Amino acid sequence: MIHIKCDAFGDEGTSADGRFALYSFIGFEPSKIPSALAFLSRTKEKFGVSDAARFHCRELFSGDRRAKTEWRVLKPKEPIEVCRYLSTELFSLRPLWAYGYVDMGALRELPDPTTMRTFFPARDDAPSMEHAMPFGVGQAHRFAFLAAGWNFRTRFTNSVRFWVDTDRTKIEWFNGKRGQAHNLNPILPCSADLPSELLPMLEIADLFAYAAGRCLSNDQRYGSGIFRTIHRRYGPIMSKMTLDPTAFGAEMYRDEWLKQVNSAG
Repeated sequence: MIHIKCDAFGDEGTSADGRFALYSFIGFEPSKIPSALAFLSRTKEKFGVSDAARFHCRELFSGDRRAKTEWRVLKPKEPIEVCRYLSTELFSLRPLWAYGYVDMGALRELPDPTTMRTFFPARDDAPSMEHAMPFGVGQAHRFAFLAAGWNFRTRFTNSVRFWVDTDRTKIEWFNGKRGQAHNLNPILPCSADLPSELLPMLEIADLFAYAAGRCLSNDQRYGSGIFRTIHRRYGPIMSKMTLDPTAFGAEMYRDEWLKQVNSAG
C-alpha cells in the first residue's frame, strides 16, 4: 500500500459492446491536481476549443453528438489524438487508477434471484467486508463502484477522498433500468459536493472510465489501440465482481465460493 493522501475522482460507464457495467476511480495527490487541470486546459487549447468545452468521450466519438458541441471543429480521426495527447500529459503525474466491473451478460443468463451479495477478503490492515442488497440489473454498477473504491482504499491508500459526478444523467442498461452508482451506497463514503474549481477533474475521470470500457469489450474499432496503450501504461487495479452462486440456486457451497474469491485475490 502507498501511504499518501489522494483525491480520487469517479465515473461510471459500460463497455463498448454493452456487456460490462463498470466504475472507475482515478486518483491524484492533491499537490498534483493543479497540473492535471492545466494539462486538460492545454489539451483543449491545442485542439481549438475553449476551456469551458466539456471533455466527454461519448460525445467526442459520436459524430452527431460532437456536432452539437465546440468539439465539432475536430476532424473525424482527431478524437483519438485528443485522448492520446491528454493521457500522455497526465502520465507524468503518476495517478492511481482502479476500476470494478460486472459481467452483465452473465447476469442475463441466470435465473431470477432475490439478492446480490459481495465479499472482499482481508488485505493488509483492512478487514474483510461483506455486503448484500436486493437484486436488480440496475444495481450491478453499484457493485462495480464498490469494487473500485474498496480496492483503491485497501491496495493504494486509505487516506483518500472519493469524489463523484453530480450530473443527474443516468446510465440506461439493456433492460431499460437506470441508476447512478454512488446513490444509496452506505459502504463507501463519497461526496458529490465537489468544489467548482475541481469539477473539470470529472472530465479526466471520464477518459479513464471510457478507456476501461473500450478495453473490456476487446473493441477492434479504429483507435482502440490507444486505449489499450493507456491501460497498459497506467496499469490499473481491475476487480471483476463475481456473484455468490448460492444466491442463484447453484449447487456450490458458500465456503467453496469464498475460497475461490480469496484465491483470486
